Amino acid sequence: MRFANILGRAAIIVADADGTDHVLDIEHASNGQYTSDPAIYVDLANHAGLTELTREVEGGSLPVLDMAQLWAPVPRPPKGLGVGLNYRTHA
Repeated sequence: MRFANILGRAAIIVADADGTDHVLDIEHASNGQYTSDPAIYVDLANHAGLTELTREVEGGSLPVLDMAQLWAPVPRPPKGLGVGLNYRTHA
């Protein structure tokens, strides 16, 4: 299962038989059971239900993925990490 943030909405990328990627909007596909917040896929408790959504849909019936619509996969990360290599010996 491949998750994506499409213009600020949680989505699952579904490939059809010829390998074309399509977008499954999670909120619409679940009839509002799941939110459109991209952080929905961070909670592992949701993965079984999200997997079930992909089984019920055919890739060809969904919009084709437009790479220009992809946003950051985790829009509000809880932490930011940085690595400093100030000196050659640190590297």
